[in-house]
Amino acid sequence: MVRHIRRTGDGSDHLERHFEEVIDHLLRQSGPRSRRRTWAPNVDVYDCPEEYVVVVDLAGIDPERVTVEVDQNDVAIMGERGLPADRVNGCREGAPLQLEIPFGAFERRLRLPQPIDSSASKATMDSGLLTIRFRKVPRIAKRVQIESPKGPGIAG
Repeated sequence: MVRHIRRTGDGSDHLERHFEEVIDHLLRQSGPRSRRRTWAPNVDVYDCPEEYVVVVDLAGIDPERVTVEVDQNDVAIMGERGLPADRVNGCREGAPLQLEIPFGAFERRLRLPQPIDSSASKATMDSGLLTIRFRKVPRIAKRVQIESPKGPGIAG
């Protein structure tokens, strides 16, 4: 969204900025969950010999508000970060001058190169980084038996 803030010199631009932030928040929170605007956290994915390691930047988010879902090699990481006012101690009435840290619902979907064993997955949260370890399912070549119909008139 592009915002045009006119400078009047009487301090009203500060109030106008605050009003726009409140409206943006209300628009994000209205309607069914599928219609909400979400943000996507940054991730790093490592391909190790026995596992994939996914590191997600979730600074300031309570691990209880994060969900990780796995379906074969598809991974979904979802959750929610509270409003900025909830993160600033002792300044609930202050109008924000600049907001760059995303808040509200987030979702990040990844497709890993091969299936993983979701029952052996482990997740830890430390210093705002969620680290998820997914054990790879070993690829086993399977030989397929070829059958041929042996019937009258068919040479074999």
